[in-house]
Amino acid sequence: MSGHSRLVIVGLLMAEMMLVGCRENPEPAGSAAADSAAVPTTGGLAVVALPDEPGVLNSLIRTSAVAGTVLSLLQASLAEMGEDLAWQPMIADQWTVAADSLAITYHLRPWSWEDGRSLTAVDVQRSFELFRDPRIGSPRSDLLRAVTGVVVLDSVTIRYEFSTPQTQPVQTTVHAILPAHRTADLDPSDVANWPLNRAPVASGPFRLADWEQGHQLVLEPNPRYPLARPWLDRVVLRIMPDQTARLLALETGEVDLVADVPAAAADRLARDPEISLREISGRVTATSGLQIEEPPPLVRGENAPEVQGVAHPKLVMAVGTAPLHAGSGQQPVNGPAQSPQRVAIVP
Repeated sequence: MSGHSRLVIVGLLMAEMMLVGCRENPEPAGSAAADSAAVPTTGGLAVVALPDEPGVLNSLIRTSAVAGTVLSLLQASLAEMGEDLAWQPMIADQWTVAADSLAITYHLRPWSWEDGRSLTAVDVQRSFELFRDPRIGSPRSDLLRAVTGVVVLDSVTIRYEFSTPQTQPVQTTVHAILPAHRTADLDPSDVANWPLNRAPVASGPFRLADWEQGHQLVLEPNPRYPLARPWLDRVVLRIMPDQTARLLALETGEVDLVADVPAAAADRLARDPEISLREISGRVTATSGLQIEEPPPLVRGENAPEVQGVAHPKLVMAVGTAPLHAGSGQQPVNGPAQSPQRVAIVP
């Protein structure tokens, strides 16, 4: 890593999900507000160790947490959950819930795919249909079971309709969005061989620049992302299945960030002046229910329904002289973080 400030924003979904954060309306460099907040400079490279290959980068069929990690950097959704567990606008800048809670209508802000095509309500509708298509067999299909239909009202307005009143209509309807202009001519029954599995079209803050299978993925800022540009010029996700090798790479400076550091190694890393050891807590919410009927046969394997609930802790941390942030807020928690420049996360 170079000596100037760099910011890596990591979200952990069940301690494995990594997200990039957004800086909406950032203060211009050199302004009094920016100086007082010790805003890090843009640019630079961060190398992050991943424990596994992501497999496929297609939200319809991905089963690995690592794929979810990467896709979270490449994809934007209609809304995003904030640190207060309230849903915040993302692609949708506003929404309205019907008085009977049987529908929710989203209004989309201007948004583009990385190839320059507009992201519209048709993309949202088509993505929902693909998630529910039995030929796809998405492991996330059951999460949308309360939705009976999705209606495109115009290019920027879409309505989800429910079978029963929903107390959490946004959570019920937020799902990955795929480009309809890239999926329309693809055979759902052949989804395992779609080109998008290896070359996703980005709508989020980063785009996939390169994927060297078995070695690394390289992400660069998506130039068409309509919100604030990521701090980093490049993120290298280095595939390192062996935990010992990941820790050694951190200690030697080959990588800048390692998550899920075991307690046995934490004490040793804490004594290294070049490594910052951070213990991260996050939010976890879940849904529980009472079974009053004979349960169906247990389903195992890739098509088993996912457990309901949300586990979406977030971490925003600074590397080098950038300020340490927590969550999606913009103010540093502990002021400027000085060196060391490598970070280990303790679950």
